[in-house]
Amino acid sequence: MPEPTKPQKKRTPLRKSQRWRENFNLLAVAIGIAIAVWLFAKISESEEAGLTIPVVVTPEDPRIELRVSPSQMPVILRYPKELSNYITSENFRFTVDISDLCNQLGLDWLSKTEPMNEKNLVAKIRGARRVTLVKVGGPTNTVRVEARWKAEPAVIIPDIIGLDKLPAGYQLVPPIRVEPPEVWVTGRPEILFAAPRDPETSKIKILTNRIDVSGRTRGGLLTVPLRLPPGLEVIHPKTTTAEVGLEIQEIQTVREVRGVKINLSAVAPESVSVEYDVKEAVVTVFGPQSLLPKVTPEMIEVSFVRPSEEVPGTTREVGLEARFSANAPEEIRSKLTIRSVEPKTIKVRYIPKQQSDKQ
Repeated sequence: MPEPTKPQKKRTPLRKSQRWRENFNLLAVAIGIAIAVWLFAKISESEEAGLTIPVVVTPEDPRIELRVSPSQMPVILRYPKELSNYITSENFRFTVDISDLCNQLGLDWLSKTEPMNEKNLVAKIRGARRVTLVKVGGPTNTVRVEARWKAEPAVIIPDIIGLDKLPAGYQLVPPIRVEPPEVWVTGRPEILFAAPRDPETSKIKILTNRIDVSGRTRGGLLTVPLRLPPGLEVIHPKTTTAEVGLEIQEIQTVREVRGVKINLSAVAPESVSVEYDVKEAVVTVFGPQSLLPKVTPEMIEVSFVRPSEEVPGTTREVGLEARFSANAPEEIRSKLTIRSVEPKTIKVRYIPKQQSDKQ
C-alpha cells in the first residue's frame, strides 16, 4: 500500500517579503561600495603644479609703510584633477599677520619673520580644503616683514585770540614758545594731502585750542589740547597737548635823558687835573614805558673810558660811558637799559697840578 504523500506547505507572503528586503539590502550595499570605489578612484586621481604666489600683509592699513622680503614665494600644490582650471597664482596667497607690531609702530622700522606653511595659505576657490601644500619656497620658506608709519612732520601753531584786548601799554612778546614745536602725524594719503599747511615751512599745520589773552598783564606756561584735523593721528611724540609759553610785558621804548653831568677826574688827581669843554651828555634809556618818565639825570653817571696813560700837557680824545648810579631805585636799575650816550667822545686836556692851581 503506497505511503500517503505529505501535503506541501504553501509559501506565505511574509517570507517572500523578507527575502525581497534582504536582496534589496545586498543590492544597496553593492551600489554603495561601487560608489565609494568610484569616489576613491576620482579622489586619487590628483595632479601637482608649481606656482609663485604673492605674500600679503594683514591687516591692510594705507597708513603703514611696508617692506616684504620675498614678496612672492614658490610653492608646489597637489589638487584633484577637476580643480586644475582654478590652480593659478591669482587664486592663492600667503598672509602675514602684523597685528602684534601695530601697537608698537613708530618712525623707525620694526621687523617680523615668519615661516610660510598651510596656516598662512589662503585660497580663493571652492574646494580649497582639497588642495594640499606639498612644498614651500626654495632655499628658505621664511618671510621678513618690516613696517613703520607713513608719517609727515607737522608744526604746532598756538591759536591766540584777544590781542586787541590787552591792557593799554602791554604786548605779547614774540616768539611764542611751543613744546613740542613739531610732531609727526599719520593718516590716509588723501587726508595727509588735504591737510592745512604752514605757509612758511610747507609742513602740515596743527593749531592748539584757542588761548585768550584778553586783560592779561602776565604771561605763563599753559598746557593746551591740540586741534587735530579729522583723520590725522600724532605718532611721535605721542601727545594730544602742547605747552605754550606766553610772555606778556609792557611795551618797551626809549627815552633821551638830557642834562646828565659829565664828571671826569684823572687817575692821579694830586699831580694831574683834567679840563674839558663839554659838561653835559644826552643818555638814551630803553625799557617799559611806565618807568621811563621816572628817570632823572641825577640817576645816571657819565665817566670816560680811561686811556692807557695820562700825560700832563697832552690832549686826548676819550670815549664816554654811562651807567645808573648806586642811588637809582632798584626797579630802575633792573628793568631799564642804557642804550647810548652822546657825545660818544670828548677832548680832554691833562694839566699839571701846579699849573692848574696857578690858573
